[in-house]
Amino acid sequence: MTNGSYTPGGARLLASNIVYSTVSIVTGSVALFVGNWAVIHWYGSGFHGNLVWLISVTQIALVASDFGLANKAGVRTIARLRAEGSDRLNQAVSSVVYVPIFVAAVLAACMFMFGEILADARPGVDASLVRWAASWIVLSGGIRACRAVAIGCERSFNILLMVPLAEILKTTWIFVCAAANFPAEAVFYGWTGAWAVALAVSLVRLRTLLREFAMVISLTAIRTADTVRVVLEALPFHVQFVGLIGLPFILQLILGSWYVAEESTTRLAISSFQVCFSLALIPRLLGMPISTSLLPRIVHLSATPEDGHDQIDAILQQLTRLLGVAGTLVFALLCTWGPALLTFLYPAEYAGATVTLLILVAAVGIDNYSLQLDQVLMATQYAKIVAFLEVLRYGTLILATWFLVPESGVTGAAVSVLIASGINVAGKVVVTCRTFSPLGLGPFAQTLFVGGLITATLLSGHAALCMPVWAVGALILGLLRPREIWGWVLQAKTIVLTGA
Repeated sequence: MTNGSYTPGGARLLASNIVYSTVSIVTGSVALFVGNWAVIHWYGSGFHGNLVWLISVTQIALVASDFGLANKAGVRTIARLRAEGSDRLNQAVSSVVYVPIFVAAVLAACMFMFGEILADARPGVDASLVRWAASWIVLSGGIRACRAVAIGCERSFNILLMVPLAEILKTTWIFVCAAANFPAEAVFYGWTGAWAVALAVSLVRLRTLLREFAMVISLTAIRTADTVRVVLEALPFHVQFVGLIGLPFILQLILGSWYVAEESTTRLAISSFQVCFSLALIPRLLGMPISTSLLPRIVHLSATPEDGHDQIDAILQQLTRLLGVAGTLVFALLCTWGPALLTFLYPAEYAGATVTLLILVAAVGIDNYSLQLDQVLMATQYAKIVAFLEVLRYGTLILATWFLVPESGVTGAAVSVLIASGINVAGKVVVTCRTFSPLGLGPFAQTLFVGGLITATLLSGHAALCMPVWAVGALILGLLRPREIWGWVLQAKTIVLTGA
């Protein structure tokens, strides 16, 4: 057990965690997509709508039970105490595991008791199904707690056997139900079993981690006063997570309020925005695992201030280039084939949302860099600043949509997201420049310039040239470095094949 440096051991550890986190997120996302398609195909959109509604209820309860302990705050605390060799590590891990599970159990019990009331709020949902879904809160809460410990210990291989396993089992069960002609309610029973199996495997992996790092978790290690203090310290970390989860719902609510006059227009506006928002998140499939793996590594490096800052800067430079290449590539591809993609996947009326899609992709590209700065700030005692800037982001978002949505509809909503993302990242750049240095700012500026070149090419009416412009611009500016990308590919291949 060592701090690890960026070169060579720390670099390989970071690369390994990024690869496994990426595989985990992509696998879970693909399984979720296939599962949704299968439910709609075999059981209809009505049952799918009820299922999604119940999932939303359980996810809201899960977020409420988290407090940030089973997310960024818990990861940071575990990584920091490991780096310091603190004797408070066992207490911290116990809090990360037990507190969210206890709160989740309380909320699940409330959902179970008030199943009739919740069922009345959604026509077609039976109270018995609500009560079955209540168990998902506890089961998924336990998995998230185990996941936080694995990430905090920088052992992301373990998370492959947690959330992705649950999603794969759930999707497999849908196909089993369809093949055996089971009633729709059987999906709920099987999904509960899938969560239970995934939790059992997660607990086994947690036990392995506890042995490896000589950690012990115990209810007696938790002190009420210390727990309250830890929860209060964790809340600023939780603001960003809650905001990311709630963003599409905020905008859908605003869009719905402006289109109440025509129900069909409302459905199309909200649906097209959700479709574009989902597609725009493709670059985040890389940004999220990088940020997940980056936080504990920066915590370790910041514990060695004599050379930790230079290593953090080197990491941010390389990762920002990687994210910039991926983000601008997706942007160029959608500039060229965006309308065809929307027409292929969805009804013809969705093709008109191409501009909305491109604006949202640009916003997500900016957010990817912002996410990396978040990890630096949260790892180095600036979590409250991150929370403040996130609140500022959503205040700006709501204000901008108030003026832009009535005039421009879903495009106005997308522009609002872009404006809010720009203000958010500008604030974080200012803070990091004042407290550290402009970490990764050079590659980020190159990313913006390449994106500007692609946009200018599209506006000039030469969409077919967007890909060549991307390649030439990224190569000339040094954003795209084939040798560096190839090195990442070889390293990822080695990690996947050897399991190292």
